[in-house]
Amino acid sequence: MTEKPCVAFLGPEGTYSHQAAHELFADAAHYLALPTITENFDALGSQAQFALLPWENSIYGIVIDTIDLLRRQSVGTAIHIKGEKTIGVQHCLLVRKGVKLEQVKMVLSHEQALGQCARYLTQNLPQSTRIKVPSTALAAERVAAGKGDDLWAAAVASSMTVALYPGLEVLGKGIQAAQDNFTRFVLLSTIDDIPRSVQTAEKSYRQAVVRFSFPQSAVVALVDILSVFRDGSGCSISRIDRRPSDNGRPFDDIYFIVLRGRSLNEGDIPGFDPLSVYLDNVMVRLSIMMKQHESRPALLGVW
Repeated sequence: MTEKPCVAFLGPEGTYSHQAAHELFADAAHYLALPTITENFDALGSQAQFALLPWENSIYGIVIDTIDLLRRQSVGTAIHIKGEKTIGVQHCLLVRKGVKLEQVKMVLSHEQALGQCARYLTQNLPQSTRIKVPSTALAAERVAAGKGDDLWAAAVASSMTVALYPGLEVLGKGIQAAQDNFTRFVLLSTIDDIPRSVQTAEKSYRQAVVRFSFPQSAVVALVDILSVFRDGSGCSISRIDRRPSDNGRPFDDIYFIVLRGRSLNEGDIPGFDPLSVYLDNVMVRLSIMMKQHESRPALLGVW
């Protein structure tokens, strides 16, 4: 790759997505801030080669907008998961300078941030209304602008937004329910060529995600499908997520299986990749099992 790629992230500047993108790519990319998770996904292939989307938080769980986008048929074909990035998250309560805690009438932030800080907000701002906005930095930007009702609003956001949006001050630091708070981001891409600097720290394992549909009318039991993933090769299931299918049939489900296998090392047989062999076997067996339901499993990425 001769030119720097473009990385889309949930903007505006000052979001945790912005922080994660810079920690991952540094100066190896150009950046594109977009206002919603869906718009970041849709930018892939046209405006950006990569999109970094919030995937999961250690307090509040899975990010629904992101995992629902992984249901799209383009993921696993034109778009693949290429990696992930985890960062520590410390939320602050921000207001316009001079606004006191008892004057706050509403709290703005992303749904995940409001959920992570629900205990603090209930205890300290029981009178305030919680309003969901597309990102934490947008909440900070609105509070700093102080237009209309936002004059008496607070934002849950990163402390870095104080420098980005003048007029803010911090009323509370580390207001999330647990001090050890982390968000994991998933890196999606339409290309195979990833800048060398983006390679994350070496790990003792690699991961993969397999997606498959499970219709309510299935004649095969879910436990039988999951047995496909047990083969004694050292690869194992590390996580299972379930979401409603988008096929139009009520109560059909889509499952996302996160798999983990060991990394390659110098002692391995040249050209032999245990994880790839394992995944080839899994995909063949799943395809056979799901064929009668007119459903095809998809390998969303290996990293």
